[in-house]
Amino acid sequence: MLRDFVRMLAFYSSIEANERCSVNISHGNITNPPILRSGNVKRSLENSFSHSNSSSKVKITVDDTHEEIEFWKSSIVCYVLGANPPLSILEGFSRRMWKDKDERVGMVSYGFFLIRFNSIEDRDKVLKWGYIFFNKRPVVIKSWDPEINFKKKDIRVVPIRVHLDDLELKYWGEKSLIKIIGQVGKPIMVDEATKKRDKLGFPRVLIEVSLQKEYPDLIEFEDEKGTLWRDSRELAVKDSWLVLRNFNDILNKDERIGNRVRFKVSSNFKDCVETCQLEDVKFTCNFFTWSNKQGEDRIYSKIDRVLANQCWFDNFPTAEVHFQNEEAVAEVWSQQVNGTNMYQFVSKLRNLKQVFKALNQQHFADIPMAAMKAKDFLDCCQDNLRKDPLNFDMQQQELTPRIAYAAALDNYHFFL
Repeated sequence: MLRDFVRMLAFYSSIEANERCSVNISHGNITNPPILRSGNVKRSLENSFSHSNSSSKVKITVDDTHEEIEFWKSSIVCYVLGANPPLSILEGFSRRMWKDKDERVGMVSYGFFLIRFNSIEDRDKVLKWGYIFFNKRPVVIKSWDPEINFKKKDIRVVPIRVHLDDLELKYWGEKSLIKIIGQVGKPIMVDEATKKRDKLGFPRVLIEVSLQKEYPDLIEFEDEKGTLWRDSRELAVKDSWLVLRNFNDILNKDERIGNRVRFKVSSNFKDCVETCQLEDVKFTCNFFTWSNKQGEDRIYSKIDRVLANQCWFDNFPTAEVHFQNEEAVAEVWSQQVNGTNMYQFVSKLRNLKQVFKALNQQHFADIPMAAMKAKDFLDCCQDNLRKDPLNFDMQQQELTPRIAYAAALDNYHFFL
């Protein structure tokens, strides 16, 4: 009797709580719904099943599930990452992608779709295609497994397409791209348009990335000259410092001319020179120190240079550079001299002094006259070119005197 009274009291309390909850909701107030106590549920379940005649659980056998598994085993489970398209939209997408291979498309849960194909062979072909995209969003595809309940939260790795902006064209090869993009995720494939070199806006690469990983805003890598420039920056000194070599690079666009020239200035080389506070030493002779000798496609470039810091300029204010004297120095230094090491060194310097005197006499003895001769010869070539301006041979003949006159005029200005 007491137990029945307690149950009735709990029932009336529940009705009153429901009424209060409804009133609060109608007035726009925040409220908590009534809670059904687990003890009540337990007692009710006990009473409900107390007269049950069942003594054992129902057992599902393999034979019971065989037919359903056979029907759905040629299916895939898929969903669009970051989107939940309607069933009708995904049905159209499936028909466009796989034409007559799919037999049935259904939604198993919100955003989750089950696509059944005509055969297991058709399903396997779709799985081998790799990743596909729906409205630029990756579609995650897996074969249906009766033992697995697919959930979106179980996905930890997803495919994405990466666009590499501002990457120089020479790094667009598949080997270079895989190395560069490998810092972000696992490379899957290079975009077909990038492979065929059809679109030159930016390279595209498909990669797998972890959802738990932070993605960089900038990808850094060391190019084929990176070691040279990094080591040079580390060697920067405050004492007198002179650096001379074939750098195979330019600092400004006017240091490379020709018909087919790419005016891409290496930022690494320029940054290295600025970091080390180096400047070009005053030079004579030709401004351009290299040519590809390719006829009408000829390119001239200044790749040999001598750089020095301010301390060196303070110690040697009148120094000048004359290129193409390596052979003269090598010839003197290879001469056989007997005696101690110091005697050999001093003797070779004395012999080299005579060579430099002759070099100075040859190139700088009459600098004004050399500039006038170069100007006269250039005027003669340009007069001939004006008579026949479309003559390619005359265009080529005029190029060399023009460069020679520019160098002679610079020498004259330096001399003054």
